[in-house]
Amino acid sequence: MKNIAFIDAANIILSSQRAGMDIDFLKLKTYLVDKFKVENIYYFTANLKSIHEELRVLEMNNFSLVLKQVYFEKSKTKANCDVEISHYITKMVESGELSKLILLSGDGDFSILLDYANKNDIDTVLMSTDVKTTSKILRVKKYLKIIFLEQIITKITKEKTPAST
Repeated sequence: MKNIAFIDAANIILSSQRAGMDIDFLKLKTYLVDKFKVENIYYFTANLKSIHEELRVLEMNNFSLVLKQVYFEKSKTKANCDVEISHYITKMVESGELSKLILLSGDGDFSILLDYANKNDIDTVLMSTDVKTTSKILRVKKYLKIIFLEQIITKITKEKTPAST
């Protein structure tokens, strides 16, 4: 059985940017490995040409990429990965592969999925940007350990380069 992290990239990236954070995913990986002994990290995101270099770096650092085709809705690029994340987690719970589940997202749509994992004796951790970006339906779950990225910001964000004068 393994400790596995699942990153809802759109949720984490957008909410952390709104909070003024610039997540360094390689530092985040180090944190996950050190804190939770994570053996694999699944990174769910849109398959966009504009981020292929970033994705290549993640892949070279042993992230398991799950890319979804994008679509356009009201002039916005979308690639909702909730179903893919749910499918992967459900499959791993049913196969007995998971010991600890670390989900990086604040999306309340995962509430029933986290309940399912918990009922199957999977140790469950939620990591979300901050209280404001974490669905209340998740925040009230007694069994769920929640870590807000804002609490570990110095360990997981990119170093700011000094502004040139």
